[in-house]
Amino acid sequence: MKNKSLPPTVVNIDRTRLQLCTTSGTPAAFAYPPTAVIDLEVMNPDELSRELLAFVQKNQVGASPLVIVLSPAVYFDKVYPGTIPPTGDEMQKFVDKVPFSSVSSKLFKIQKGFRLVIINRDFYEAIHASFESAGFNILAVVPGFVLEPLGVKSDFDAQACHLVLKRLDLVMANSFISPDDSQSIHGKEQAFLKKYSFSIAIVSIALVAFSITMIITTLKRRSTPTQASPSRVIPTSAILQPTLVPTTLPTPNLSQYKIQIINGSGVPGQASSLESQLRPLGFTQITTGNAPTQITGKAQVTFSSAVPPTAREQVLGILNPLYPGLGIKEDPQAKFDIVITLAKTTP
Repeated sequence: MKNKSLPPTVVNIDRTRLQLCTTSGTPAAFAYPPTAVIDLEVMNPDELSRELLAFVQKNQVGASPLVIVLSPAVYFDKVYPGTIPPTGDEMQKFVDKVPFSSVSSKLFKIQKGFRLVIINRDFYEAIHASFESAGFNILAVVPGFVLEPLGVKSDFDAQACHLVLKRLDLVMANSFISPDDSQSIHGKEQAFLKKYSFSIAIVSIALVAFSITMIITTLKRRSTPTQASPSRVIPTSAILQPTLVPTTLPTPNLSQYKIQIINGSGVPGQASSLESQLRPLGFTQITTGNAPTQITGKAQVTFSSAVPPTAREQVLGILNPLYPGLGIKEDPQAKFDIVITLAKTTP
């Protein structure tokens, strides 16, 4: 059970390791398993979680609120001087240059302007989940530049641990996440249920009453005898009908079809997200990329004549729920068997 009355534990996240502040003074270092994390990309989250839990237990660090310090080596940032914050388009241009399919970003107010910080969301969430599985709850996530005025240097040491806890007010004011972001999905669900418990109870009772009424009405209708009108029986000769045997279309080998996903929505990670849903179906030759300019309108899929109906149904089964109003075309001269173009949705 998480004990929020305990003093926070501070951890510094670096590119090849993390450092956990302990009561012994010098932070304990945990090098990421080379088969689990490579250059900020998480290859094996289960191994990372298992090894990190063993590391925490070895150093006898009890579960408590957790303050995560992000080393400058694990985020991308850009300074925008002036008193007017950058526009969304200006920030998006920098976001598009970050070499990760899934990112999180936040704009910080600094002394001479603004600073945009971008992290690999998958990497952060893997670290987050590993500590949560060990019983910790995330209190704050702060980029390293925030602590530089306090004298915290790149070499994270016992003094840095002390300064972070001493200036917890500064850390909380400049956290990468809000208190709501640090809650788990389950915690948010519980908060929703608690807030609207009375309304949910009323709706539930109404649904139960409606169901009982419908059952009683149905039973009454079935129990009421109906007087059948006399009818003349006309003998008919039996006519034999041929039995239709349904034919099963052969299932194509989906790995033979080449798919190109073009992300023109302006939202990073959309192409990779769609790719992750198509691969389990059996499509293996998938190429993703960004459109040179943002595309406004509806998403579109183009099939070559080589793609049979069964394969098209597999693709459309994924696309239709995701992109209402999806445009469907056929191009016999297409370079790829299937071309999916994602666009920025307009109201």
